Amino acid sequence: MEFIICTISQAKGQEDKKMKIERLIDECKIEIELTSEELNKAYAEEKRKLVRVVKECVELGLEQVKPWGFLGDMSQAVYDHATENGYQVVRNIGGHGVGLEFHEDPWVGYIYKKGTQMVMAPGMMFTIEPMVNMGTHKISVDKKNGWTVYTNDKKPSAQWEIQVLVTEDGHEVISY
Repeated sequence: MEFIICTISQAKGQEDKKMKIERLIDECKIEIELTSEELNKAYAEEKRKLVRVVKECVELGLEQVKPWGFLGDMSQAVYDHATENGYQVVRNIGGHGVGLEFHEDPWVGYIYKKGTQMVMAPGMMFTIEPMVNMGTHKISVDKKNGWTVYTNDKKPSAQWEIQVLVTEDGHEVISY
């Protein structure tokens, strides 16, 4: 059984906050004191990790793009890497086909299993652009502009986008 107790205190006239974390694990007590600067640095490192992992998700998804493969092959590679790193993949925002119109079919999701979804035929062009969140996968869209997306728990999110063309012998990245 694990209990985490956090207290933040600020001494009168002292600019820097200290966080004291007491962690009680099976009758063991560990105390850690961090300054707000150290906490901010740790949080910044976690955000950098999120951005790096999302880029890796795109690269691992791209490795699965080949003629006569399935979109689900790419999807599962993205999803697995994100979740293995402790993140959540947004389910209702995905990539899209590229052609004459903005955001054409197919819709490209990142929660599908290998061997499922549309077959990737030579000449097909689409985007790989997973939105990956540090917290919940749930999001909401700004009601005023209908475009800005927020995570429901207000935790950070990251997204990379590439445009890829399926070729006769693999794929070509059109834009990164």
